[in-house]
Amino acid sequence: MKPEGSAILHQKYFSLSNKLIEITLRDGQVITCTIAGFFRDPDNQEQIIEWHIVPQTLQNTAEDIFNTATGQTIKHSQIRQVVFREDNSMMFFT
Repeated sequence: MKPEGSAILHQKYFSLSNKLIEITLRDGQVITCTIAGFFRDPDNQEQIIEWHIVPQTLQNTAEDIFNTATGQTIKHSQIRQVVFREDNSMMFFT
């Protein structure tokens, strides 16, 4: 069976040494960030349904004043494109 797009993104991202990426969302928003975590589909453990990202502007702050992780979550379905800064390769999602 062919790997699903989120699984391919996971494999590529976690094999890099430079974790800085640029995500373009379907609404046109561009976020330069790192991935801090992810949430798998409970019915299909191969598929990642949400990514916890930390924008580059927040890279040096691990927690906010309420002791919770910084950043935001985005649904995998919101991602149009990812550019990997380490090798300038791109992934496109339809």
